[in-house]
Amino acid sequence: MQLMPETARIYGVGNPLEPRDNIEGGVRYLKDLINLYNGRTRFVLAAYNAGQTAVKKYGGIPPYPETRNYIEKVMTSYPKSFIKTGTKVYKYQDSSGRIVFTNCYFLYSSNKVTDKSDK
Repeated sequence: MQLMPETARIYGVGNPLEPRDNIEGGVRYLKDLINLYNGRTRFVLAAYNAGQTAVKKYGGIPPYPETRNYIEKVMTSYPKSFIKTGTKVYKYQDSSGRIVFTNCYFLYSSNKVTDKSDK
């Protein structure tokens, strides 16, 4: 993911070139943008591309050609039924140690590690 240095710092990404750190920080950032813009996908994409300051300044999607082209490219890359905003995102570690992010509770609940000390 592309994270500006200040955004990487805010989200605790020590090395933006390290895939695990980058993706975890980037996903947290996108989740915050989704919450901030109440799931309005185009605003989220605009803030991710041009920055939250630009979205605030223009009261919506900034008039920057790069940002508008980015939004259109992303929006046309996925079927509308695939884009789900405002959905809870679950994080778990799979049996191989990989960190997995999903919006599927069944996948999360069937793979999450349970604390045996609770029993």
